[in-house]
Amino acid sequence: MSEEKKKKDPTLQFRIQSRLLQELGERLVSSPDVAISELIKNAYDADSPSCDIEYRSNDLLIIRDRGHGMTLDDLKNRWMTIATGQKAEEQYSPRYRRLLTGSKGVGRFAVRSLGNYLELITTAYDPEKKYKTTVEATFDWSQLDKTDDLLKLEVPYKLTERSDEPTGTTLKITKLNTDITEEVFVRVRNEVLRIASPLSALRPRKGDLVEIDKGHANFSNEDPGFEITINGQNEKEKGPASLVLENYVGRVVVSLEDKKLKVDVDFKEHGTKRIEHEFDDKMVFPVYADIRYFPRRKGVFSNKGIDGNKAWQWVRDNHGVGIYDKCFRVRPYGMDQDDWLMLDRDSAHNKRDWRTKLAKMYFPIPDADKPNPSRNPMVNLITNFQVVGAVFVNTQSRFGGDTQHELVPSMDRQGFIENKAFRRLRGIIRFAIEFLTDEDKKIQLRLEEEERKRKREELKRELKQAIDQIQRSTTLAESDKKRIITQYETFYHDIRDLEEYDRRSRQGLELMGFLGVLAGFMTHEHQSALYEIEQITALLDQFSEQDARFGKAAANIRNNIKRISEHVEYTQLFIKGINTPVNPELRAKPRIRHAIKPLQYYVKERGYKVHIDVDDKVLMPAVPIAMYEGIVLNLFSNALKALIAAPNCDDPVIRICAWTDAGHHHLTVCDNGVGIPEKAKNRIWDPLFTTTSSIDNPLGSGMGLGLPLVKRVMETNNGKIELISPSNGFKTCFKATFPRKTRYGRN
Repeated sequence: MSEEKKKKDPTLQFRIQSRLLQELGERLVSSPDVAISELIKNAYDADSPSCDIEYRSNDLLIIRDRGHGMTLDDLKNRWMTIATGQKAEEQYSPRYRRLLTGSKGVGRFAVRSLGNYLELITTAYDPEKKYKTTVEATFDWSQLDKTDDLLKLEVPYKLTERSDEPTGTTLKITKLNTDITEEVFVRVRNEVLRIASPLSALRPRKGDLVEIDKGHANFSNEDPGFEITINGQNEKEKGPASLVLENYVGRVVVSLEDKKLKVDVDFKEHGTKRIEHEFDDKMVFPVYADIRYFPRRKGVFSNKGIDGNKAWQWVRDNHGVGIYDKCFRVRPYGMDQDDWLMLDRDSAHNKRDWRTKLAKMYFPIPDADKPNPSRNPMVNLITNFQVVGAVFVNTQSRFGGDTQHELVPSMDRQGFIENKAFRRLRGIIRFAIEFLTDEDKKIQLRLEEEERKRKREELKRELKQAIDQIQRSTTLAESDKKRIITQYETFYHDIRDLEEYDRRSRQGLELMGFLGVLAGFMTHEHQSALYEIEQITALLDQFSEQDARFGKAAANIRNNIKRISEHVEYTQLFIKGINTPVNPELRAKPRIRHAIKPLQYYVKERGYKVHIDVDDKVLMPAVPIAMYEGIVLNLFSNALKALIAAPNCDDPVIRICAWTDAGHHHLTVCDNGVGIPEKAKNRIWDPLFTTTSSIDNPLGSGMGLGLPLVKRVMETNNGKIELISPSNGFKTCFKATFPRKTRYGRN
């Protein structure tokens, strides 16, 4: 082989300019409060019981801890090594087994972003030398930035052997790059300090449902805790923090470990409920959350040894649900103007159903309750301003790997990457809040009912006492006594009747909800039954030659089959129409004719007249077909029953009109039947109240649910139903007014 072949091919090498430190610092650390927070985390990771911050007139920033410090080897091989994997490998601090909070050497870039000159003084016990050493190093970043090659950068230092100084690290930063205002320190407190003071009551403890530190005693008795002072002022939370948290109205605790989710809701005076759920995917990361609920209700802090005004002020100052990664707060979650759980958003938009699938699975809101603000818990969804809570997670500092199924902090330390794992975390915590909301609503409804019952019982007792006093009176004449007592007793019985009516009304509405479940099933069963009846009718035809009565019976059966088939067909179309998208081009007149078709047999049989005064060009309102036809059918059936109840009417007629104007679609249904008594007009909207009798009425008297249902549906869709004065010749007239622009679309 020739000498030329023996020679190696020429190579290229990367050159790294020192300015890279400044570039990385500016990009990884976006603001001075983030930079200071990262340096505080370093003090926590160093097993220090405290971190002292001193700021002097924008000339000097000192950050001092009493941790294990760094030896010269530590300084060279770790602090001076960019993107060290130390914390990814070790995970826990050596002395107190704290979860390490920093990552990727962000701390040194934080120093660079704060100022142009750093004096680093660190004292540590050197296990090889068997004594303590102190290293002092100076970094003049403005000069170091001029170095062309980062690998040739030289930082002067001084080593003191056998040091008498206490262990720890001091950072003296001068020639600051920015003004560090009080607002900066306020943000530092929000991000870091609360984990060491008021919210410490929310942290997971040894023996909790889940151990975020995977078995290590992160909050053991050995650890003295962690405090921060700023300019000599201890930043432990002043005021009633622990006492406020102990006097919550409601509380929800969340534990996720090994795919098993446990959510416990606790209302002190009403007991605890738990939901357990097991996920079936590979997204496994431990979560612990503790959220306290403080609704602004009378007596929350009464007789609790705490000033109510101060307590509510504390709740206002500390509201929200924060996320804590390895015990330090992750911004912006739960801070001012942040709504990561979408609580305030859904409250403002008056959302009618739960957001999470788990809530819909474990405690669905009944369809009958969704449009009812007094019963729908989502109308009273708990907001950020009513809770103080913390969510604890433990992200892993690793490179590569699955980035979808693990929580991954963003590079600028501003939240987490919006991946599947974070969406799972958000869904779990939102589900916990919805569970808390649902239980709170149930408790409030129960308390309201108990209060109503108490007041009724109290009123009945007072009436009895009044009757007894009147009977014992010596000043009243017997006739006056009898008259007054009769009035009081009538009032007493009216109250009892009202209680029973209220009970039956609510029970009836609940039971009527079951009919919706049966509707689809019954139409199928009717079809099967009709087929069997048709077979029997065919057999009767075969015997009609022998006996004419069989032929007559077969003809009657066929007529009934035809009517029942029409009802079944209509029901099928109605059920199908419930989920049919709104069609903005449908004409109103054909829908009205279709709606009253099931009852045309009764109209023809009795010779009634039905006038549909609707122009062919009038469009129906922008609502589902089933809704519009259901309202028409209800009003028409009421009119038909009114005609049947008035057998002496000379010319029974029902008139249906529909028209539109600039903003509304109007529908009226009038009849000249029996009419509505004046005393009953205020009660026709009450459930279970009816003005028609079932005697000699093939349609029956009804259950008194038609008009209340129509009213409820109309009001839910911003419409209106009213009893209006009828035109000449009619006794009763109902008018339904639909907005042409609805939540379903068309204007």
